[in-house]
Amino acid sequence: MFVTIINEDKYVSVDGIGYSGLSFNIPDNISAIQWKDNEGEVEYTEVNKHKPQNTVITSIEEFNGAIQAWQIKHDSVLNPPSPSEQELLNLCKGKAKTLLQLTDWAVLSDVSLVNKAEFEAYRSTVRAFIIQPVINPVFPEAPQAIWAPSGGGVYQGNNSSSANLVE
Repeated sequence: MFVTIINEDKYVSVDGIGYSGLSFNIPDNISAIQWKDNEGEVEYTEVNKHKPQNTVITSIEEFNGAIQAWQIKHDSVLNPPSPSEQELLNLCKGKAKTLLQLTDWAVLSDVSLVNKAEFEAYRSTVRAFIIQPVINPVFPEAPQAIWAPSGGGVYQGNNSSSANLVE
């Protein structure tokens, strides 16, 4: 096991995975600890322009509090807590708002779609998730735009630049 502890930053790295801002107590005169397998070194902070020599250590047990803080953080990263019911409801509402924004263009008065009513129905269903969000929403699929050009024929597609003319 390779461990690095930097006291000032409250940083601990174990086998190359590090986290800062951890909560642990190590004496202020210790700057850093390096540990590899069965031995390590303690590096001390400078005091009055004098920096004590590093000390070789043969046990990391004295610094287990820092390693435990790392383990708690690491476990929370690997297994984040499940979102709360309120968070799930907020996610539902947020996705519904995004889906509505993506189809705002379809209901503008100057947009000529053959299937405008499909967009209105879709948006009504999606809007219901904003008004009454649910934990496990199943959102409908957005309709595909069918354009009604003034020159005859019908265009199908998501926008006029990628639409296909159907006679």
